[in-house]
Amino acid sequence: MIGEFGGGGIHFRGRGDHFIANVAEMPGVHAVNMTQPEWNDVEVVFRNTIDNDINLIGLAEEAAQRALRDGRNLRGRVHCGDAG
Repeated sequence: MIGEFGGGGIHFRGRGDHFIANVAEMPGVHAVNMTQPEWNDVEVVFRNTIDNDINLIGLAEEAAQRALRDGRNLRGRVHCGDAG
């Protein structure tokens, strides 16, 4: 993934908590864009992204708010919403 661009991001829809640890181990992954957090164990996603200095982008705001209410430190690595 590193190649001439120095890395990049991964997008997935639906359930991905079962493979997110593999994604986090890929060289050059700087960000993960996940839709449908309700299909995932978001704590597993957080442990394998933001806790490993991988940004989580486009997360549904209600998922981030719930995590914050539950006392989860998002480490400044979560972007909410979409670009469009």
